[in-house]
Amino acid sequence: MSKKLIEIDQLIAKTMEEMLKSGMAKQTVWSAGYYGCYRMISKYYHQQNQETYSDNIMNDYAALLASRFEAGEICRGYYRCHQKAIERLREIYETGQLSWQY
Repeated sequence: MSKKLIEIDQLIAKTMEEMLKSGMAKQTVWSAGYYGCYRMISKYYHQQNQETYSDNIMNDYAALLASRFEAGEICRGYYRCHQKAIERLREIYETGQLSWQY
């Protein structure tokens, strides 16, 4: 997938599809943990009146999460789940696939 305008909800759907293709169980992908992270990212984009993927909006969201974590408002697991969701969305946006390299 080349860098182009893509709606955030389409990017989320593509990311979840790639997670399933990689062998993750359907119930794991659609659990409150993974799906919940992507749903919150989508909600943030819509609150910012942004329908398409934007590095700037994603960076703002990541910074918001970091400040909430540092303030003790969210736990480490919630924070890490969202960080991974952001990393996966960026990877799909930039390459069109998940490499699962860490």
